[in-house]
Amino acid sequence: MPTPGLRGGGRGPAQPITEEEKKNAPKLTWSLVKRALGYLLPYWPRLVFVVVCIFVSSWLSLMPSLLLGRIVDEGLIGGRLDMLVKLIAVSFGCW
Repeated sequence: MPTPGLRGGGRGPAQPITEEEKKNAPKLTWSLVKRALGYLLPYWPRLVFVVVCIFVSSWLSLMPSLLLGRIVDEGLIGGRLDMLVKLIAVSFGCW
């Protein structure tokens, strides 16, 4: 049995929001956004660092797949042994 006030309670499907809950939900206003950004202002260097880390991590997670595709297409199927050796060497550097 889910705890009252919690949607789904971590078990089973989430319960639909009632009309009263929709009516009493806080409205997203520009002043509320400015207030929230005001709390983040002292931490903006850390926030920028985290966003950059997310992008770098995403890029690095794509690299093995992209390299493997080039190894197969250009090295194995294309028959270029020199390219195959270079791409395999680069892939060991990325993993």
